[in-house]
Amino acid sequence: METKLTPEIRFTPEQVVDALNLGYKPNEQQVKAISASYTSPTLVVAGAGSGKTELMALRVPWLVANRLASPEQILGLTFTRKAAAQLNNRVNEYLRALRDNKEADMWPQELGDEYTPPTIATYNSYATSLFRDFALQLGYDSDAVQLTDATAYQFARQLLNAKGAQIDERLLDEDFKVSTLADHVI
Repeated sequence: METKLTPEIRFTPEQVVDALNLGYKPNEQQVKAISASYTSPTLVVAGAGSGKTELMALRVPWLVANRLASPEQILGLTFTRKAAAQLNNRVNEYLRALRDNKEADMWPQELGDEYTPPTIATYNSYATSLFRDFALQLGYDSDAVQLTDATAYQFARQLLNAKGAQIDERLLDEDFKVSTLADHVI
């Protein structure tokens, strides 16, 4: 019979936030989000401006302080480049603060002063990096570029304007708007 060891939680979210010298205490909902399951991904759903980025940023030093993950094992994904930049800045600021607060003694000694930072990106940029890393193994060119919806529409519109009749002569006989056809091409 295999015995599974459960890591001991050494520090509460409140203690970690206090060690970061942020000047506030997390509320009950924030504490639950910061300390949610560390054995599976966590989804936090909240409206704009509600503090999701801050919670994600605080979760990282909590995981590191409790030796549940090292910084390089953490992946933070957001929808926008602006949110990814904000999250990256906060996470690294909080990790440095945790590391530099010798009095709190929460930084894992085995990490030393240098550490590999977490991967923080947008969903699209992370997917693109995965594609590039594994494209050749999948039989694709690793330099391929992902088309955004706007770029795909522009490409379809240009193609129909330039080569529509060559693609299918019936396009000349119909009274279609190029924008309608472009929607169907995409």
